[in-house]
Amino acid sequence: MKNNLTDDINPRWLSVTEACKYISMSDKTLMNYVKSGEIYGAKKVGKWYIDRLSIDSFMKADDIFVRETVARLKGVSV
Repeated sequence: MKNNLTDDINPRWLSVTEACKYISMSDKTLMNYVKSGEIYGAKKVGKWYIDRLSIDSFMKADDIFVRETVARLKGVSV
């Protein structure tokens, strides 16, 4: 059951094609992240569905890693 309008606009579960567009990466790269457990996906009735919130967390974690690495290289604490 949908809770509000945002569920229609931003569904939690995306097809692989939708997830690839959302994250701007190829299906092979996305599925490598899914298979490694970095992004959560589930196969139902022969079709993969990708958790949008997992993609968001993955991208945020990557952003933190990049900022920390750049700061460390510049000798600045984050």
